[in-house]
Amino acid sequence: MINPEEFTTVNITLKVENKKIVGLEDFLNKHFDLISFEFLTDTDKMYQEDKEFKKLVKLSSDLKKRRLDYISKNNHKYK
Repeated sequence: MINPEEFTTVNITLKVENKKIVGLEDFLNKHFDLISFEFLTDTDKMYQEDKEFKKLVKLSSDLKKRRLDYISKNNHKYK
């Protein structure tokens, strides 16, 4: 259960028009404790055409799932 009196770190990925990026970052900085604001390169074509990159994306996805599973099972030990 989320305690409304505490803080939670949230990670989201959005597609935003380039002309709105500065305003979005300013808004987030004004209203939240902004930890990270990064630009993601469009890799759709690379994913479709580069087998090695596709393997790396799969490995990354698998590791992320394992990491989140580990956190879910063990994080209670550190509270």
